[in-house]
Amino acid sequence: MLSALGAAVWPAPVSGAQTCAPGFERNPYTPECLAPVNTPTINGIPCVPSKIGLCSSFLQNQQPQRVPASTLS
Repeated sequence: MLSALGAAVWPAPVSGAQTCAPGFERNPYTPECLAPVNTPTINGIPCVPSKIGLCSSFLQNQQPQRVPASTLS
C-alpha cells in the first residue's frame, strides 16, 4: 500500500501536434496559431521592442550613400 502512495505523478502529454495554416507558427504557450509578422531588420537584427535601442543606433550610424562623381570632359 505504501508503494502506491509514493508513486510519482506524471503530467498528461499534450494532445497531438497542432497543425497551423501554411505560413503560420504554433504558439508554444496556447493552442493558437500565430500570424506571420514581417519585422524590419537592420544588419540582420530584427527591430523588435526589446532591441529598439540597437536598431536606432544602427540607423544613426549608417554611412551616407556614396555616388560616383560624374566626369566632365
